Amino acid sequence: MILMFLFSLISVYVGFTSGAFKDNRSQDYQWGPSKALLEHQNPFKQWIDYKDGKIDKPFMMSQAPNYPASAYIFLWPYASLDWESAKLSWAISNLIFTVMIFFWLKILFPIKRIDLQVFAVMIFIGGASWRTVLGNGQHSLFVIAFFIWAIVFANKSKLISGLLLSIAWFKYTITFPLSLFFLYKKNYNVLLISTVIHIILTLFVSYWIDQPVTQFFLGHVQVATTATGIGDIDIIGIVQRYELPSFIAVVLGLILLAMVTRVIYQKKEPNDLLIISFLSFVSLALFFHLAYDFVVLIFPLWLLFSVKKFSKLFKGLLIGLIILKWYLMSVTNIFLIKLEYTMFSSLENLFVLSIIIIYYVILISMYRELTNTGKTQINRLVHKK
Repeated sequence: MILMFLFSLISVYVGFTSGAFKDNRSQDYQWGPSKALLEHQNPFKQWIDYKDGKIDKPFMMSQAPNYPASAYIFLWPYASLDWESAKLSWAISNLIFTVMIFFWLKILFPIKRIDLQVFAVMIFIGGASWRTVLGNGQHSLFVIAFFIWAIVFANKSKLISGLLLSIAWFKYTITFPLSLFFLYKKNYNVLLISTVIHIILTLFVSYWIDQPVTQFFLGHVQVATTATGIGDIDIIGIVQRYELPSFIAVVLGLILLAMVTRVIYQKKEPNDLLIISFLSFVSLALFFHLAYDFVVLIFPLWLLFSVKKFSKLFKGLLIGLIILKWYLMSVTNIFLIKLEYTMFSSLENLFVLSIIIIYYVILISMYRELTNTGKTQINRLVHKK
């Protein structure tokens, strides 16, 4: 426990100082596109013109504007700052978002033992995914924090919950699938309010930059579909990685959507955190994601510590997935960067394949538990015998 605590402190230091102070870090932070929009410019057109060779690169490092125009407004308080101040502010904000995540999780899904709460926190912040969010200036913690906050207010104020959810939709590749939880809970007004807010903001952007909605909307789609590479475990990424026929991605996607539909519209009322954990797996399977977005595994991690009914096999698979993705993969990446040895490349491929297999076994297991489709009424993999 002491060693884990010290490792977590080192992780906080490395992640924070990298994101806040290093010249070549916070490379994914969407400060540039947000600032362009604040200055009445179309960041999507700027990036497309750059890719067409018409202008010089408009944004620093890898700040391609692959987020919706309406979402960039939520970053305007940071975009109004100079680059160095914005980096520092965002790094501090990511620490605050982390505290928010655990504060709301503790309220919504309490873990009785304090030592287990602390251990879950240390595992999370000690992992490479969390550290990379801070170092890269990514937005995953931001949207997860506001998603959980929206759940907290769902039964208190639909308006506030809808507003918080609209902010969480900044990175919709994570939070759109998670937002199906509100559909499951029949909080339709929250989803409606969030949608209306983005429609209003989109119309405002059109007025703000004096361009029709279709122009910057199609621009966003073009950038979002061309500014990404091959994901880690998403369906399309798997098909591309192993050079499989493209129709397989369509078939698997439809199967996954059918599974989600059955879970959302079932009559039984399973554990809410199990639903959210399942949807977090769905989000990673449906959309392109890299290492930093695996912070969304905080939900199944918290599930393990808050629910006692799971079998040792299920716990072992989930813990194994977290260790592989949050810890061991970062070690192999260091070797791949420093040493160009085939052995390490093969080791990474082995880890990736192991992660894919374990990941989809867990996803199917959670689905079977949620829908009672196992050989018995209780899923033998998930539950203790």
